Amino acid sequence: MKLVDKFEVLAKEYNEKNQIPNEVKEVVEALGGVNNILSFNNSVSELRYDLKDLSLVNEAALKDMGATKIVMFDRERHVQICFGVGTEIINQLIKKYLSKLKEESTSETQEAKKEDCKCSDKEEQVVSSLEVIAPVSGKVISLEELNDGVFSAGLVGKGFAIEMDLAAGKVEVLAPFSGKIAMMPATKNQILLSASNGAEVVLLLGQDSHKLDGIGFDAHYGLNSFVEQGKSLVTLDLNRFKSENIDNKFVFVLTQDSKFQTIEELVKEAKSGQKLFQLVK
Repeated sequence: MKLVDKFEVLAKEYNEKNQIPNEVKEVVEALGGVNNILSFNNSVSELRYDLKDLSLVNEAALKDMGATKIVMFDRERHVQICFGVGTEIINQLIKKYLSKLKEESTSETQEAKKEDCKCSDKEEQVVSSLEVIAPVSGKVISLEELNDGVFSAGLVGKGFAIEMDLAAGKVEVLAPFSGKIAMMPATKNQILLSASNGAEVVLLLGQDSHKLDGIGFDAHYGLNSFVEQGKSLVTLDLNRFKSENIDNKFVFVLTQDSKFQTIEELVKEAKSGQKLFQLVK
């Protein structure tokens, strides 16, 4: 039985109380685990995922599951996996089990940290907080208001969104803190920014902005570039957002791997370049 057919059966049997099916676990593990996946998209026949580390992809395992084509884009850290017509059901079911996958992964990570933390205190002086500036201006809203089932459920991480003013024309997306661009797909609508002190965030420049396929996004830095706080990462053409009916919500989320996980003093109205919140360990 093809993987798509297996997932169609599993989808019919889905219940939120069910254990995670082995088929779901196997696909996610072949992609490096749930915390290696940054975005969950698909076409009619392909899974299209942005990943933190492409080297963790197990191509042999994916082919054993029935993948007929696997294409990896090193610079963008993006993978496209063809399982045939109906692949959207695979993506839908993976997203339905995301919360449980995250719970299992968190439990395993906590056990590992108990072993690793014994010597870390002696090695370095720890920066305990970081002032983060607003990358764009707009009203700050909760992730729950996104109602997308992924960010809104906290499955990517803790954070919030900023409602950008589509009448603003072209705006500069500023680096919220100094760090390295660890991931940016060809569509340029998503950035993974990592600081040397362990802070790490995902910036999604519009909830469904991947539909623009990079049009209206003028990136000023490439993958692995170091960017100072306050420098423009991308010039964003909100006129394009308005004409193409693209969502105006700028999503700001801490990754599961970020060493800073507490957001304090978050303002209600973001003003580009000004303090947005204090990030604390």
